Amino acid sequence: MKTFKILSKICRATAAALFAGSVLICAIVNNEKELAFMAVVIGLLTSATVGVFMTACKNDAVKKIGHGFAIAAYTIGLAYALPNLEDSVGALFTLFAFVALVAYYLCLLVIVIMNRGIPDSIDPREDVRIIRVKEWKQILDEGIITEEEYEEKRSQILGIKSKEAKKDLSVQKKA
Repeated sequence: MKTFKILSKICRATAAALFAGSVLICAIVNNEKELAFMAVVIGLLTSATVGVFMTACKNDAVKKIGHGFAIAAYTIGLAYALPNLEDSVGALFTLFAFVALVAYYLCLLVIVIMNRGIPDSIDPREDVRIIRVKEWKQILDEGIITEEEYEEKRSQILGIKSKEAKKDLSVQKKA
């Protein structure tokens, strides 16, 4: 999942760079068609930038609006770029920016699917392992088991290796 998060950031940055690059290319080429395209893209780039900043907000509603701004700007840019692909290098950059943005949203989709069913935070009061450890602690407090038996059971429940197990593992590695 970490790979997809990194990949999504790379795709988002690439999309923004290509979108901004389309403006620069239009300005450098400096013909009438490119300048007209540049004027449209500057407006869309402003909208997309606002959208990207909004997606970084903690408020979910603002995030969704931000994604909407970004998607709308890139989509309008794509719609304007497609008929101009033969005549405009900036349009080609805009097309590639849109492809990078689609890759970004595909990465986000994979991340959401991979996180499905995983709670954001685990409440210790609801964690079955914690409840079981508390039950075993109560049995220890009642004097039914020894401290060593409790520690062994606690380690087993929490998945913690005992000191003896760690020693055995290190001896096995050395051999």
